[in-house]
Amino acid sequence: MNKRLNNLMEFAIEWMEASLCIKLYSVAMMTAIAWVIGAVIEPQRPLTGPLSLALLGVAAIASGLSLLIEIHAWATRLKTWQEASWLVRGTFAGLLTMALAFSAAYASTLVNEITGAPPSLFPYTTAFLTPLAALAVLLMVVMVVYVLVFAHAFVMGTLSMLMGVMKIILPKFKTKAARWVTLVISMRLLGVFALASGILQIIPWYETALKSIGWLFAVRYEMYAHDPCVRNTELERLIRSDDETVLVVSRDQSFMTPLERRRCPKTTGLAPASGGQTPQ
Repeated sequence: MNKRLNNLMEFAIEWMEASLCIKLYSVAMMTAIAWVIGAVIEPQRPLTGPLSLALLGVAAIASGLSLLIEIHAWATRLKTWQEASWLVRGTFAGLLTMALAFSAAYASTLVNEITGAPPSLFPYTTAFLTPLAALAVLLMVVMVVYVLVFAHAFVMGTLSMLMGVMKIILPKFKTKAARWVTLVISMRLLGVFALASGILQIIPWYETALKSIGWLFAVRYEMYAHDPCVRNTELERLIRSDDETVLVVSRDQSFMTPLERRRCPKTTGLAPASGGQTPQ
């Protein structure tokens, strides 16, 4: 009895001295176990009930926060490597250049989707959206990090199992696995799943927000109202597409709809329209 009590006290002391991510992983593990027990005891209760969703939510949030803490620690380690090695600095510089190029290409694609025109007609909108698009690229890069986390967790779990088997086969083989290894491996996988699911939910919303901002910026700051091809300067704004056509937006037009194409030769503004008619 005293031995069990001592083991329990030792466990409690180690838990209090453990890092914050271990504490959060423990909370996630306890809520996950509570969810499993509830599902086994009352199988008739729907898994989408308020209590089940609350337990899963706590487990997912706690494990996700723990994983973010670990990712921050890994990023700090990468920063140390970067300061110590020119090769790592060169690799990071190349990755940064690729990310910026991808962000610019992504911003150009968004401009094409919201205007229905080549992004070269809206250079300022493209430049404005590029740093915002870089955040979406960052989310994609984080997704790649999650894949690496999966691989790391798999390797650690495999090594732990091999050590356990070696201890059974070779009794003289002495190894002492860390107390929190199994907890970290299992809950890290749950954290990866939670964060990946959250990012997959955020990316479409963020892309819609980028399109909305880009459409407003293009209409407000890259299209103008004073032009011979404008029929009503109070309602319409335009930008010239080529020598024969213009792109027009009206205040009566629905939000985030493609711009109207209107035929209006460039020479219209060089001479008065015949008969005083509005150019068509």
